[in-house]
Amino acid sequence: MAQILPTNPVGPMPPETLRVFRLLTQLPELFVVWQRLAMADDGPDFWVRHQDSRCALLKVATATRAEIRQARQGTLFAPAATPGASEQAALGHFWAGLELPDAPCPHALLPGLVLFPSVPHDDLDRALAPPPPGIHRGTKADLRPEAFGAWLDARLGPPLAPAHTDAVRRAFAPESIIPAQLTVRTPFARATDAGLTDALLSYNQEWVLKHDLDLSDEAEAASADLRLQLVSRVGEAVLPPPPALRTVRVRFRTHGSSLGNAPCGTRLRYR
Repeated sequence: MAQILPTNPVGPMPPETLRVFRLLTQLPELFVVWQRLAMADDGPDFWVRHQDSRCALLKVATATRAEIRQARQGTLFAPAATPGASEQAALGHFWAGLELPDAPCPHALLPGLVLFPSVPHDDLDRALAPPPPGIHRGTKADLRPEAFGAWLDARLGPPLAPAHTDAVRRAFAPESIIPAQLTVRTPFARATDAGLTDALLSYNQEWVLKHDLDLSDEAEAASADLRLQLVSRVGEAVLPPPPALRTVRVRFRTHGSSLGNAPCGTRLRYR
């Protein structure tokens, strides 16, 4: 038996559609059948796919034999509605929204079958004009259990490419699409890239840095001797008397090295 997705009929179905559903369940295992779940918009009722990727769309017409004869005779004041016209329009609407790569005519790859389970073939031919391109009509004789499989197989389109099959599946069964926001996680911001950034000294490092800026007592006294002293007359300044002669001993050590036989030391005097 063919695999049908879903297995049971979805919601209430007209008797004609339920009859076609039962016929589809009797197809060989080479077929996979999808039911249309998007009831809000008008479209095909079933999508049939063969194992070799040949497909077709099925739309069931609920017209009866009496309605077909009435449409052939017409009414006294206004013409009757053409049976099957709304089903053909539903297929055309589906083809218009179908995006098949490199396929300007979707009906050439995916034909539409309008089925009339309650109407004989002769009454349908006398009442309706020939169908438009890409659409085939099935009558009561074609939908017999012993003839339906061969009739359907002969009207499937050419094998579809994988990209075309995915496009048909997206259009026919949008409930099978997983939104992108549910398939891709938001990346976390991780600071793994190498780079240079500003940093703060530790409290101990800051204390050492600023402690070196403090002057010793001798340096503080020397800086006080060099400051200017203002006198009463504006603009004049005198320097304090030069300090006493000081001797500063500077010793240089080079780990035992010497210049000749003299130690590495010297006396520097300055005024």
